[in-house]
Amino acid sequence: DAIPLIGTEASINLIRELTQSGRATEAEIDIWLTAIATSIHRPSKNMITTLKPMLNGGASRKTYLAISSLINNFCTLKEGCDSDADVQSIIRMFNERLRYNCRLEDDEQHDDMLAALKALGNTGHAESAAPTLFRCANNNDLSMELRVAALQAFRRMACLADSTELLNILENTQVDSELRIHAYLVLMACPQESTLQRVVFMLQTEEVNQVGSFIWTHLTNLQETSNPHKQQIRAILESEELKKTFDMDKRKFSRNIEMSLFSELLNMGGSVESNVIFSEKSYIPRSGMLNLTAELFGQSINFFE
Repeated sequence: DAIPLIGTEASINLIRELTQSGRATEAEIDIWLTAIATSIHRPSKNMITTLKPMLNGGASRKTYLAISSLINNFCTLKEGCDSDADVQSIIRMFNERLRYNCRLEDDEQHDDMLAALKALGNTGHAESAAPTLFRCANNNDLSMELRVAALQAFRRMACLADSTELLNILENTQVDSELRIHAYLVLMACPQESTLQRVVFMLQTEEVNQVGSFIWTHLTNLQETSNPHKQQIRAILESEELKKTFDMDKRKFSRNIEMSLFSELLNMGGSVESNVIFSEKSYIPRSGMLNLTAELFGQSINFFE
């Protein structure tokens, strides 16, 4: 069980050999792959290419998680990762699993499709898959879980040059509120002044309370935040007169919760952010998120999300 904790290329190669030769149990393989995903923070490219053959055939969801996490950690340390042929080859493999628009031939493919979407999101460098992800998000034949996962795959990626697709989803009142809120969150990860103005204008005529409540609480938190990374957003929003039309029951309506503290004197602080998202079809929360980040001496440290 401790093989992955060694964290060497030889240990990764041994795991692949034991897995592909059938000399390891499924339980052992799951433990190894989980350990690879969570404990190897400075992987080499050889580790990634060593595990790549495990994606052939019926790869397990843990395999997707392990390899995509290695790619994310590798690319965090290496500049120019977006043009690395081996990395992009694996990202193409994940993308090909999505079949143009995540079309399912049978229900058994649902979990595999979900794993591929999450793997693309884990890499943080799957911008080439953006057209496919948008087609998946707009595919009305899919479950809401898959459509939301397609948008969540953008969470670690660089800012999109064109936000038209996201704005189209956000502004379409015929789309489920859960999907619209996730489109909004992707947009607000890299907010442009023009995008903010468009969102504020939309809020003034928004008819869906779940969407309006979430956007209102999120914008309100941005106005009040002391998080140093959001001060520019705060400055833009302070010039807007937003009506508290959507200040609704916290138990029934989607909302963003943010608490932060930063001391310029000590050059440290922290923030906690949470999203609770409902669908207009039910007052039972559909999804939630909790993010804890510390700001220490100019460095941002994310403890968990």
